[in-house]
Amino acid sequence: MLILPIQRIPRYEMFLGELVKRTPEEHPDFSALKQAFTSVSKQAFQINEACDKAENVLKVTEVSRALGIENLLAAGRKHVREDSLEDQKPDGQAVNARCFLFSDIIILSHEKRSKKVNIVLDIDLCWVRDMTKPESCQLITTKGTHILKFSSESNQQAWVKDFGNLLRARITGVTGKSILAKRADYHVTDETTTGVFSLHFSGESPAESPNTVTRKKRASKWFATLKKKKKLKDPREEKEEEASELPGDSTGQRRNSLPHDSNSLEAEDITPLSARQSNRLRSSQYSHSETSAQQRREFRRSASVANNRARALIRSA
Repeated sequence: MLILPIQRIPRYEMFLGELVKRTPEEHPDFSALKQAFTSVSKQAFQINEACDKAENVLKVTEVSRALGIENLLAAGRKHVREDSLEDQKPDGQAVNARCFLFSDIIILSHEKRSKKVNIVLDIDLCWVRDMTKPESCQLITTKGTHILKFSSESNQQAWVKDFGNLLRARITGVTGKSILAKRADYHVTDETTTGVFSLHFSGESPAESPNTVTRKKRASKWFATLKKKKKLKDPREEKEEEASELPGDSTGQRRNSLPHDSNSLEAEDITPLSARQSNRLRSSQYSHSETSAQQRREFRRSASVANNRARALIRSA
């Protein structure tokens, strides 16, 4: 019952059209009938357009839920068709897939181990090439080449025709110049494998946009300022300071590892090295380029022995 008001307008259009055809131009009602027919035709066109938009919104929403893609519904995006096909890679590996063709994007949905993998492709940066097999074609994109094998030759030809019409409409539209400028930075070639085309970028790097350059400059300035304000310590020095601050355990493992006995500790007058003195000695040792690794190890060992001796004296006192 809800569809009856919508169907009534096209019936009025057909009825008035027949009246205009069968009414002679000399009849006094001819001009009024013709005006009524024009008005009803405009209303019918607007109703059909609104119905198409509503159906498109429902279809895009349905696809978005089925694929698990959020924000698929966009202004001006129209669902054109969907096909079940076989997506083959240049190395011969094939995967069953669903191809969704929209007015501005292409979605290839694969099912791998009960998990859906969706590849969203910008139609502005897609190229199509035919193959020797009539039911197959190559889809060359910035994310790789896909060999699409359709169920029949007619489906392949219909898909290629729809793709060509959509791309032609976008190039001849308002944003046609920018699309052509983007496509001019790429060229399609089969240099790697004969018969299998791939896409090569020949222009300037598209990732270096003005906003990206500004963010990189700000990040570099921030890191430079941070280095000036906060001097980072050498990781080796931090490890040695942590090791020197460890208290001796009750079992005397660290004490027994020293090359002396407990009686000799009382006879020696040893004061512990401060952190500044240790760092100064360490920096003076590292400043000489001729210092070998063995000498640095001996220095660290002697400093550790001195500190342990001082701690042992303090504990014994």
